Amino acid sequence: MMVFNGKRETRNGMKLSTNIDPGSAQPLGVTRPEAVDLNGINGRKITVVSEKYRGLSREELLETAARLGSDFEKFSGSCSQCTAAALREILGFEDVVVKVATSSCGGQAGVSSGGCGSIIGGTIVLDYYLGRPAEMLSATETRSQSLETLHNAMESARLLCDRFIKRYGSILCPQVQTKPSGS
Repeated sequence: MMVFNGKRETRNGMKLSTNIDPGSAQPLGVTRPEAVDLNGINGRKITVVSEKYRGLSREELLETAARLGSDFEKFSGSCSQCTAAALREILGFEDVVVKVATSSCGGQAGVSSGGCGSIIGGTIVLDYYLGRPAEMLSATETRSQSLETLHNAMESARLLCDRFIKRYGSILCPQVQTKPSGS
């Protein structure tokens, strides 16, 4: 799909949004069949791969995520939500994570000028695992552990963004849409 003057191309009368390989830009590295290393941030290894996918290699997991993301996008729309849904299928996290990614598609709420929904969906999933919990926030004092957790989450998201930029040239919806693999 291409974006021209803020208007979206349609197919079969249905508005389309980004159809990115969500798994290919994810900073996942399988170290054993049941564990995912989220780029070793703080040396954390989190056992999260759904039982159905535990025997797959890193490459197979990435290919599966890409295929699932494309399939979800083809039939459901919302690149951000479909990225989260594909990763949920493999990682098995709560449905609410997919729900919160609903309208972060099409350059943010369909305006075609913001961040790519696939990168937003991927970042939402990373934050689910590595993000700063609400109880760490304070309206009255600076908490060093809170800031460290924020920094680590941002570092992980930055690695995802760097990989995405390397592959697609940008993290912005309009620029990604002009790439052959962003249609």
